[in-house]
Amino acid sequence: MAVAQMKRLLVAAHRSEREELLDELQRLGVVEIQELDPKDLEEGPKVAKENPGDELLPLEDKLGEVRYVLDFLDRHFPPPRTLIEQFAGSKVPIDLEELDRTGDGFDYGEIYRQCRKLDDALTELNNRRGRLQTNMEQVEPWLNLDIPLDAPRETNWVRLLIGSISLRGEAEAASQLEDAVPESCWIEVARDRDRVRIVVILPRDAVETAQEILARYDFAPMMLPRCAGTAKEFYQECQDECVRIDEECAQVEEAIKDLIGYRFQLRTLYDYLGLARDRLLATTNLVRTEKACLLQGWVREEDVNQVINRLEGRLESATVQVQDPEPDEETPVALNNGPLSRPFEVLMELYSLPTRFQLDPTGFVAFFFGLFFAMAMTDAGYGIMLAAICFVLLRKVHMSPLGEKTFQLLCLGGLATVVAGALSGGWWGDNIITIKPLWFSPLDQPLTFLILSLGLGIIHLYVGMFLGFYENVKKGDVLTGIYDQGLWMVLVAGLILWLAAGEANPQLANAAKWATIISAVGVILTGGREYKNIFVRLGTGLYSLYNVTGYLSDILSYSRLLGLGMATGIIANVINMVAMMVFELPVVGPIGTLIILVGGHLFNLFISVVGSYVHCSRLQYVEFFGKFYEGGGRAFAPFAPETKYVYLEE
Repeated sequence: MAVAQMKRLLVAAHRSEREELLDELQRLGVVEIQELDPKDLEEGPKVAKENPGDELLPLEDKLGEVRYVLDFLDRHFPPPRTLIEQFAGSKVPIDLEELDRTGDGFDYGEIYRQCRKLDDALTELNNRRGRLQTNMEQVEPWLNLDIPLDAPRETNWVRLLIGSISLRGEAEAASQLEDAVPESCWIEVARDRDRVRIVVILPRDAVETAQEILARYDFAPMMLPRCAGTAKEFYQECQDECVRIDEECAQVEEAIKDLIGYRFQLRTLYDYLGLARDRLLATTNLVRTEKACLLQGWVREEDVNQVINRLEGRLESATVQVQDPEPDEETPVALNNGPLSRPFEVLMELYSLPTRFQLDPTGFVAFFFGLFFAMAMTDAGYGIMLAAICFVLLRKVHMSPLGEKTFQLLCLGGLATVVAGALSGGWWGDNIITIKPLWFSPLDQPLTFLILSLGLGIIHLYVGMFLGFYENVKKGDVLTGIYDQGLWMVLVAGLILWLAAGEANPQLANAAKWATIISAVGVILTGGREYKNIFVRLGTGLYSLYNVTGYLSDILSYSRLLGLGMATGIIANVINMVAMMVFELPVVGPIGTLIILVGGHLFNLFISVVGSYVHCSRLQYVEFFGKFYEGGGRAFAPFAPETKYVYLEE
């Protein structure tokens, strides 16, 4: 339960071994490379910033091409995934030899060209289909039109008007047109709910008159495609062409399917190129002379010998120098905890890491978070399910360090919940599996559970105040610890005992009263000690006494454990009751009962885990950390392989 000791690392090597140096550091994954400025060294005309040169751009181009091929294949043939992989993701294990062999020997160029060609073919086919569908949508309402679409629309004597008119004005428009142009011919082609599609044949010199009449009734001219045959024949030709396009698309899809066998090699190549790009980008943190390069970074103390042996053993020119950080220098932070506490580091990482000068509270967080999580779940059946699910995921899925710690935390929380459930008698509720609680049932004795929650909350807060006192003492500021933590511990304890004892124990109540008064006076006198003006000091101290309501509010926050714990049990019992009612139904009863029990308890498990995780985290972040923890540390970020599809096995 401590912050790992960091050492500064200086590595010098011949420039010809720069790539090998970065490759070894990347595979080790224990050194954080720090940017080195030539100005930080002895100035000389030959010391300059290292750069990747012209190697980066072609490498980025290759990465882009491989990414395009993978996206193209995944778009047409998404890789099948198991339920576990869909939930947590999955990477394929691969050793370094296979990675290097694929990266150096696999030529993806022809596959890339084929994918481009097939993609262009599909684009052209889809464009053709789109144009055909547009034409089909255009002529579909005119399928009853029996004149060829390429027939002349006007002659020296006659003109055709093709379009649609509002259904409400059809009769009036036809009547007015007949009166104005007796030689006209009105032909109805089709109609729907609000429009009538018509063809009007009329003398050419009467076109303007007819258009004026039709415009009054919302006439919309229609421009049909100019092609041979009627609308129905053209529509059928378009359908036949779409069928041919679908056949061609199917052939292209089959050609794409033939490339699926290269997916693993392409993924491996992508990660290989990505690692190479990361090494090139890391070179910008180095400085160089004409023949040498120099690298600076941080490494944990326990990894120093490993780094020295690896670099000096495999590189002919490498020289490693190790230095202690300056006494007041901030270093990157890596936590160093035991196997039971390590999973709870995820709570610190999500909040804020301590600096190298601060106490690492992970061990305390682990104990109290596990305890409160178990109390919030309070069901041994759900604890078994949670622990089993997390155990399977940890065994079957390769996760990121943060994801792995999270599921380890939940697995330990599930095991703790089994103990809490056994003590409280909760086994998927308590109305089907009725096992007598080893201690008490929260549903039967909610007041006992509330008192237990508040009592543990007080202990939790006092541990936080004691850690704050310890931090001040460690910094040599004992008086600050007494003023800011000691007085408040006495004040809060005295106030609680004063209220709790009451008339039942007058002597204890009297002692608690005087302890409260004395500590309150101490808070008033020391709360504004940074001010010189006596009135400002007393006013600030008096105002700081108001914080006693904050402490009482913090204690009441732990009552949320009662709500969460009882909600889990009540919902479980309701699920069981509904399932038993369904069981009495003929034929479908047993099947429905099974569905309700499995689905209902899985749902209750999910919402209980989410609620317990969120609220127990809040108790750490707000109530506990608020009493002592400052944070502000920068996480240790070693230069390590970062891959998307595979993970490396030594």
